[in-house]
Amino acid sequence: MGKPRAVRFLKEIIQKHKPSLVFLSETLVKKNKIDALCKSIHFASSFTVDAQGHGGGLALLWKNTGAVEIKGTCNHYIDFEVLCEQIGRWRYTGFYGCPERERRQESWNLLRDLANKSSLPWCVLGDFNDMLFEFEKKGGRPQPRRLLEGFNQTVIDCNLEDLGFNGYEFTWERCRGTTMWIQERLDRVMANQGWRQLFPNAEVQVLEVSTSDHLPLVLQLNSQVYMPKSMRFKFENVWIREADLKELSNKIKHCRWVMRRFRSRRDSYGVKKYNETRSEFLNLLERQEVYWKQRSKQFWLREGDQNTRFFHKFASGRRKNNQISRLKDRNGEWVDNVQGVQNIITEYFSTLFNSSMTAGSLSNNERVNQVTSEQNAQLMEAISGEEVKEAVFSMHAEKAPGYDGLNPAFYQTYWGVVEQDVVGFCQHFFVTGDLPLEFNRTLVCLIPKVKQPQ
Repeated sequence: MGKPRAVRFLKEIIQKHKPSLVFLSETLVKKNKIDALCKSIHFASSFTVDAQGHGGGLALLWKNTGAVEIKGTCNHYIDFEVLCEQIGRWRYTGFYGCPERERRQESWNLLRDLANKSSLPWCVLGDFNDMLFEFEKKGGRPQPRRLLEGFNQTVIDCNLEDLGFNGYEFTWERCRGTTMWIQERLDRVMANQGWRQLFPNAEVQVLEVSTSDHLPLVLQLNSQVYMPKSMRFKFENVWIREADLKELSNKIKHCRWVMRRFRSRRDSYGVKKYNETRSEFLNLLERQEVYWKQRSKQFWLREGDQNTRFFHKFASGRRKNNQISRLKDRNGEWVDNVQGVQNIITEYFSTLFNSSMTAGSLSNNERVNQVTSEQNAQLMEAISGEEVKEAVFSMHAEKAPGYDGLNPAFYQTYWGVVEQDVVGFCQHFFVTGDLPLEFNRTLVCLIPKVKQPQ
């Protein structure tokens, strides 16, 4: 976490996967850096085990204040409990195993001690610097049998079970593209029977892109829970800087696909292609400050401002507030399934928007100002292309887009391309009064007024 590129990549992961907890090992930084990171990603709290010299360091970051209780720490683990109103209390341990082979027994003993500390449902995850099977290593010398057997016996003694994974089969590599290239599965998630019964649908995903020698893991507790729908298309001002608009929206996705395809290739072309794509991917991350600038919607911010805590705080905070995961029904009971939440919202607004004003509400004494002859003559004049252009360019470039996702910046930047269509449409409307129904579609936004809506 001492390098800006690593921090930027972590923020990209958090933005995409929206985790509630983040565990980091080998941070190589001290508490002040982790505290700053916690604020920049808009998390509530963090706990740090400082790096020692030029190595080590652990960190735990979480979103909800009061949800995490630290139970024990050392240079190799952070042990904590999580409290959830609906489920109860369970236990996590973020673990970092001794990298030196002669000290593996220390790691195994630590795991056994941790297993005996509590009877709660338990999940332990992290970089164990150990493997369970021979096939979890590719390249270099085979893993010594004594290390495989020692780690397997430790897992058995702790009543743990590997949760498996989706994605790439290795989580660590060294010397890519050389004769010394080694890949190993050192990172994993394991849990006891109580935890597996609590979360029977839990899944582990190995992300196939990283800025370090380790690949990140994402633990999804319930693969059947509600996930936000794909976001509606919205034109982002950062795209203006790209020569080809059609390519931009898929660039990062394409980079990920190419890196997944060539990650395991050991020939010279495969290594070269992977490295080139990885560089392109990292450069895309560096341009995110333009994206955050638009998301913050603070019009007084201008080009040149950096991708700082301010942008992430406003953009990520707004995204969090816009998500409704559960609501109380009319009986005061919590409803957290998708259909139930939809029914509550539909019922509420169906009642709210019932008309209560009759056509005769205005008194006869109330008069509406009439249009003068001069004003009427002006209104009857045909509109010109210059008037349409003036209206388009009078709008602030970063105002929210309509249903089609195109904001004023799009029309202003590409006016030379769209001018004829826009002017022609406006002139046709003023002559015929014909307006397609889809042009009047409206996006209704629920503006949160409180931090904990029910």
